[in-house]
Amino acid sequence: MIQSFISLFVVSAVKFCALRLPKMQYPIEGKTRILFAVTTSHTQKDQFQSPGWVAVASTWGRTVFKPHALKFYAGGMTQDSSFQSRIANCSAKDVGSRDLKASSRSGNVSVKLTVLNLCPKDEYPPVTGHLAIWEHMKHEEGYDWYMRCDDDAYVNVKEVIKILSRFSSKQKYYMGRQGLGREEERDQLGFGPKFNQFAMGGFCEIFSRGAASALHTCRDHIYHSSRERNIQNLHSDVELGRCFAKEGIKLTSLPSEQYVTVASTLDSRKQLQADSVAVTRISAVGKLVIHPVKKKYEMVFLHETILPTVGSGSRQYVVGENEEKHEQFRERWQKACRSRTLDKDIPKGNLTTGTKHFFNDLSMDLRYCTSSLSDVRGVGVTKAYIICLMKMLEDGVEHAFIFEHDALPFSNALCQSTVREKLLLSLPSTSSVLLLGGHGIHQCGEESAVLNILNQSHLPLWHLFPTKRFFGLYGWAIRRSQMVSLISLLAHKVTENLREPIALEDIISKWAKTSKQPVYISNPLLVDHPRTQFSKSWQKEKTRDWAGKSFLKCLPSAACNALQKTQWKKLELAYCEEGKCPTKCDETL
Repeated sequence: MIQSFISLFVVSAVKFCALRLPKMQYPIEGKTRILFAVTTSHTQKDQFQSPGWVAVASTWGRTVFKPHALKFYAGGMTQDSSFQSRIANCSAKDVGSRDLKASSRSGNVSVKLTVLNLCPKDEYPPVTGHLAIWEHMKHEEGYDWYMRCDDDAYVNVKEVIKILSRFSSKQKYYMGRQGLGREEERDQLGFGPKFNQFAMGGFCEIFSRGAASALHTCRDHIYHSSRERNIQNLHSDVELGRCFAKEGIKLTSLPSEQYVTVASTLDSRKQLQADSVAVTRISAVGKLVIHPVKKKYEMVFLHETILPTVGSGSRQYVVGENEEKHEQFRERWQKACRSRTLDKDIPKGNLTTGTKHFFNDLSMDLRYCTSSLSDVRGVGVTKAYIICLMKMLEDGVEHAFIFEHDALPFSNALCQSTVREKLLLSLPSTSSVLLLGGHGIHQCGEESAVLNILNQSHLPLWHLFPTKRFFGLYGWAIRRSQMVSLISLLAHKVTENLREPIALEDIISKWAKTSKQPVYISNPLLVDHPRTQFSKSWQKEKTRDWAGKSFLKCLPSAACNALQKTQWKKLELAYCEEGKCPTKCDETL
């Protein structure tokens, strides 16, 4: 009886204590908790301004949700000349933190940066800095996996979680993309029968909770490795692989198909980097890591490829040869918006800020895209459009207006944000782009496809209709959902044959046809082109007979009849140059 009572008391006491004692934070089977660590850097005046952390935090970093976590690391001191001094002092013992904030049109980002105060901020190769990061990561409890990446790597978080969930983190795993070292360095890397491969650091290194304990000997291994071979041949990813190998942990190489290398196809990587990133678009979906991605707008482009987002508002972009051309565009449109007015036709109460609205909105919110000259016609401007379209994605806009630097306004219609908004809202969802100017328009759309743009405040009447062929891209508009496809299309065209002249109009026309998303054009036209001008593309002076004519000859009869019912004189100030305004349909210019 007494024994039974004691047994019952003990069992009850255990249950009572169990209810009140805090549970140990062991990883739960079936749930994968990953710590993503990003190595970043800072630049001038000891300010953490690296574009890398902003790019990561603005894109794939936003997809890291609990129970996973994202941390940023950087060194906090100038590099010591002595490697032995760095290996002795650079550690995770002295750690600080800084709050980093950045704002852009696509939204504000803020992160907490872990600063390794005794580690160099500009070390290359970053052997001791990465060593300190690995040591700091292994002490972060509550995670099953640790993944260290550079800030120029795009990580598909969803795919990483999916793959790591297939493995037990209690086992000793060291994973990544297999590296064999540069051919000219292999003799100096110290490979042998037990160690001949490693996870390439640029594509992120991964190790499990079970393997983390092996890092305690890593510092000694790296120190001895530096004594045995040339310090210049020490690479952080190689040394991490060596550390694990000496502890009996071999690399689990993930399939190379899971990674995408952004390779340059020209001698100058900076010149073609955006094109190379764009070409990876088709192969990016479903992959783990894409590397290297050197520009923020390139990172945003890849993110839009994998996880499309919805933008907001619109913005204007100018593609030109240099700053002088950009300034000329600004002055030309400023003058047009101030000298021509629709106030006689539109009640002043309907204009939010009067005739200066376009100048204020456009000039203060313009983004310039500089085109480079090329030996092959059309290649330079095509590259400029690739970068410009990527910047549109980076800016987070839903619609964008694009102008060539020599574009001229037919009227001040585009000076009003209400007009621009109305045009975009009226553009069919099945369209590819909207032309604001153009010539040689072929096969205007059926009359039933014509869209009348007329709001209740008596703005002038425009018509949007589909066209199968056109010439001229001196003024056009595009929505966000079409930008990624067009970027990739242009990039493939640039890289597939660098000696072939490129006609952007042909590319867009074929794209519209194959995707069954027609190009629409505004009639009357909103943007003009200089009549006589020296063309650098054609290397001669060209005269355009169609310049200065805002009404298209292919105006469908339905649209013409609608225009005939309006007062032509009312439109004259906006569209008719030198009194050349049609009085009946067959006189349209």
